[in-house]
Formats: sequence, structure tokens, C-alpha cells
Amino acid sequence: MIIDVYADIVFLVNFGINAIVMALVNVLGRRGAKWWRIVLGGVLSALLYVLLLFSPFRGILNVFTSFVVLLPGLIACFGIKNLRHFLVNFGLAYISAFALGGLVMVTTNLVGVNTISTGDFATIRATPLNLAIAVAVAFGVVRFVRRYTADKAMDKKIFCQIGIEVEGKKAFLQALVDTGMTLTEPISQNPVIIAEMTAIADILPEQIHQLFINNQQDDLEAVEKSFEEAGWQAKFRLIPFKAIGQQNGVMLGFRPGSVTINNKPGGAAIIAICPFTLSNCGEYQGLINPVLYNVN
Repeated sequence: MIIDVYADIVFLVNFGINAIVMALVNVLGRRGAKWWRIVLGGVLSALLYVLLLFSPFRGILNVFTSFVVLLPGLIACFGIKNLRHFLVNFGLAYISAFALGGLVMVTTNLVGVNTISTGDFATIRATPLNLAIAVAVAFGVVRFVRRYTADKAMDKKIFCQIGIEVEGKKAFLQALVDTGMTLTEPISQNPVIIAEMTAIADILPEQIHQLFINNQQDDLEAVEKSFEEAGWQAKFRLIPFKAIGQQNGVMLGFRPGSVTINNKPGGAAIIAICPFTLSNCGEYQGLINPVLYNVN
């Protein structure tokens, strides 16, 4: 039997599936990748699959080796921070792909779609309906797992050592990994580290330090003047947030020169200045978005 295979259809199908897998890894691993990186990852993996399928090496493609096509997509989407970071991403992608394939098979059987035999493999005719159901179930399961693991993590506090450098000055503080914090800076979408003002006072210009000493951090005119006098206009950030008992709020922050987490590069982050003590017993002086902690 002769089967016509169209490269554009193969590409579109694989792009959709691979992009969904990247999105699942992004959610499950709390990677914080932007949407365009997920799209780019899906495109690169789909292109590699098409190239292999229409090359002399198509005979090596099977249920295991086909996962090699995920490699360029994962690298484009999440990069390689270190070996552990890469292996975790690859493992999540492998699990997500198998789970998604299994869900498609289950929903296909439920709606009564038959399979098409193509040589040594059986290809499932995945309709938009059963694929949509599979994706919805997959994201629902991922959301449940994230919430479950976050609740479990609350019973076991995770701390890390944060180093903040700006204009040659450095400050170090103990931070709690807050599994419930999803705070990001709205313009750059970079994750936020909340630091007590007293813990980073040595790296703050005197004008900004005095701003908090005089309790003027809510006076926008005084804030603008202080950051301008300190020469920190380009570093200045406003970070909106919501908290229990407070519908809307804004924290003052700045873009540091660099951040380290447990003596390893912490990636792009914004520092929010907290005027009060975060821990009553002094266990920690900062709160860190888990996205930053998970890449180390």
C-alpha cells in the first residue's frame, strides 16, 4: 500500500504537539519561558523531525529515538543552565510527550476513531476534538501536580543564599523560596526577589536609603527625585502586587548588576525593596520566586 506523506502537514502536526510539550514543561518545571520561546522550540523540533523523516535516516525513527527531535526545541526554549537543568527539562518533556500520547489514544478510543496501520507502526488519526481533550486533561493534571507539590513544600521550608551586586557593591542575605509567589516585573516579565531594606542598605544609594528611613516610599514625587539624584533612573522599577488584606499595592525596586543563588548565577531578576521585616524570628531576609530557584 502506498501512503502519501505531505511535509507541510507533518510539520504543522509536529509543531503543534511539540509546542504543547514545551508548554507543559514550562508549567510543570516553573521555567517562566516567554511564549515566543515556546513557539520557537516547537518550530525547531518540527523542522528536525521533517528533515529526518525525508532523509535516509528515517528508518531509525521510532518511539524512543524520535525524542531526539525535542533537543533543539528544549535548548531554544529553556537554554542550558547546567547539566541538571537540562536533564530535568528533557525528563519532563519525555514524560509529557508520553502522557500526551496516551491521553490522545484514550480519547481516540472513547470517541471511536480507528487506527491506520502504516507498516511497523500504528498511527492514530488524532482529530482536533480528542487532541483538544487530551491537552485540556494534560494541563489539568499538571496544574493539580503543581498545586499538590506546592502544598507539600510548605511543610518543608527551603532557603537559599542570595548575592546581589550593583555598581561594584555586594549584599548577601538568606531568602525563603516562596512556592506561592509568582511576582514578576510587568515590563520585562523578569521574576522578582523581595529583599528587606535593612539587608541591602549597604548597596543602596544614600538618597534611596533615606527615602525609606523617612517613610516616603509611597510619595511618587519624592521617589522620582531620590532615584534621579542617585543616578538610578534606568534601574528604577515599580512592581504592582496583591496581598491578603490589601487589594492593590506597589513596591519600589531596581535592576541589579547581577544576582547569585547559592553562589551560582541567578539569571535576570528584579529586586523589590521591602521596608519591613519578613521573618519575625529572623530566619530569612528575602523571598525568592521559585522560577529563579529551579534553574539552579
